[in-house]
Amino acid sequence: MSGNKNPTNLKLEELVEKAGVSKHVLEDPERVVCDDVWTEERERLAQEHLKQDKSTIPEFWQKKYEKEAAKSWDKFYKRNSTNFYKDRHYLHLVFQDLGEIPETGETRTLLEVGSGVGNAALPLLEVNPALNIVAIDFADSAIELLKKQPLYDEARVAASVCDITNDALPDAAFANGGVDFALFLFCLSALHPDKMKDAVKKVVAAIKPGGKLFFRDYGRYDQASLEASCFSATTADMIRLSFDSALGASCKKISTFVKTTHARTTLPQRRWSRFSPKLDWSQWKTSMQENFYVRQDNTRAYYFTTEEVEQIFTEAGLVPVENEYIRRQYANRQQNVVRFRVWVHAIFEKPVTATDATQT
Repeated sequence: MSGNKNPTNLKLEELVEKAGVSKHVLEDPERVVCDDVWTEERERLAQEHLKQDKSTIPEFWQKKYEKEAAKSWDKFYKRNSTNFYKDRHYLHLVFQDLGEIPETGETRTLLEVGSGVGNAALPLLEVNPALNIVAIDFADSAIELLKKQPLYDEARVAASVCDITNDALPDAAFANGGVDFALFLFCLSALHPDKMKDAVKKVVAAIKPGGKLFFRDYGRYDQASLEASCFSATTADMIRLSFDSALGASCKKISTFVKTTHARTTLPQRRWSRFSPKLDWSQWKTSMQENFYVRQDNTRAYYFTTEEVEQIFTEAGLVPVENEYIRRQYANRQQNVVRFRVWVHAIFEKPVTATDATQT
């Protein structure tokens, strides 16, 4: 149940956030996660790999996925309920302002965009009694499930359905002069790239001067994005193995997702989809446009660079505080499989202008 503390999960998530550097996670039998080191050669191979796949989904389907974006996420939450995503018990560790309790006794307000069923909001309520949350999501079912959670407290959480690309923010986001913090957690990537900047500007308008925006989302060359455009098993393997040739023996144990060897019916949930079930694998397409893909369940994901993230948020009037890649290896020892994940982690601040200073 979202929001309930699980000691095992808490311990694992803290381990993830404090993971040390290792050449390969499978080398240490005690590890399930470690930092991943990228070389210039590995990045070059990844770039070449993505450039090889220039195919895109037909315009008709692109418009359909955009029109039905909220509907697709609504179906996702109806199907998975509160069981798909794990609770985010680490947020107060990586975004420490969210865990701070003011000595003055005042409360602070966080606007979470794309709250889902409360996997971020509810753990934050537990760890910080001085934090109130305005939670929005464009999936009706997500907000319904959030409001049914045992830890949901109307006195501290104002949850509502809001399509950030089309709707105005709820009034709760502007109460008491706006919010102290905003959070985009694996949310902005679900929007069409053409709509990201306007959505961010809308959120920034609700942040108080001196407030902060916290961001974490999918990064360029994450393994999922490489799989989404993967038509060459050899290339995909080279990308994974190139970071250290000395690890070849252990790395060869890693199973590679090769699209040409799987039937559509055997695809696990949330794999990348193709636009028509009538076409064979070699004809299917996942790319909406460069670095923007559609999954099997019709939800979409964009994979950012740190430069893109900085541009989006600075153009909205924010100042970067942190902006970096997080690259990690995760081991499934039962299957002897390693996943290579890449995220962008960033913090931005809304500057205090001379006008703001005179009004306080």
